[in-house]
Amino acid sequence: MSHSQLKEWLKVRPNCGIPEDFFQENMIVCTGEDPDELKRAIKAVLPGERPRFHQYRCYKAWKFSGVTIVISGIGSGCLEPLLFELLDHKTLGGKAPKRLAMIGTAGYLADSGFGQVYVVEGAYPVGCAVALPESELPVKPNFAGLEKVNLPRAEEISTDYYYACTPQENDARKNAAKALNPSMQEGLAKHWKAGRLISMESAQFYHFAKCYGQEGTQYVAFRGVANMADQFETQGEYSEQVLTDALRAAVQLLKS
Repeated sequence: MSHSQLKEWLKVRPNCGIPEDFFQENMIVCTGEDPDELKRAIKAVLPGERPRFHQYRCYKAWKFSGVTIVISGIGSGCLEPLLFELLDHKTLGGKAPKRLAMIGTAGYLADSGFGQVYVVEGAYPVGCAVALPESELPVKPNFAGLEKVNLPRAEEISTDYYYACTPQENDARKNAAKALNPSMQEGLAKHWKAGRLISMESAQFYHFAKCYGQEGTQYVAFRGVANMADQFETQGEYSEQVLTDALRAAVQLLKS
């Protein structure tokens, strides 16, 4: 990539800088994961293929035949500019992606279930930059043919707080964060339920894909359990397995 090319791309994509020829009908978005684990997952799911690669700021992209995979940082602040620039139909026209799948890890409001990947069938923003009226919740995927995906379904709590968004009361730091954010406390009281996932992006992904996409834009999130809700220490043990299984499910759906 020449410097002059990058300057041109950054006029319309100043946050992700993704080249126009990386845009495809099918795109996979990964958020807040380790790029090296994602690369190993890619090699397992798409063996023998040599993608083109792009990197700018916290965004990396791999372009394969038929699908482009993009990874960003964690939460609303990384996801919102990425989706605005990915779904910029004003600039991209027919090159804008039509089918988006999100993959990533999640916590689980249960005492077992490590490694299981779910289709997020509905998500509730809690302590999050996205604040929606209860009448519009949960936000849901919009993807044709999901009934053919042989994975269990789960709802999710989506937050911009990694540690504080739990009802745990024995940590003064978490209590202080909740005390200063009444909306997070209210959201926890309403939406913390056994069997739900908790992560930092699914509700935001569904919301921004609906807002920034066209009427026919399709989107769905696959999240896998890497830890129980308050047991963060196990996340590194299961994250690569979860990414691999979630990526495989996303690729199968997008290429079907």
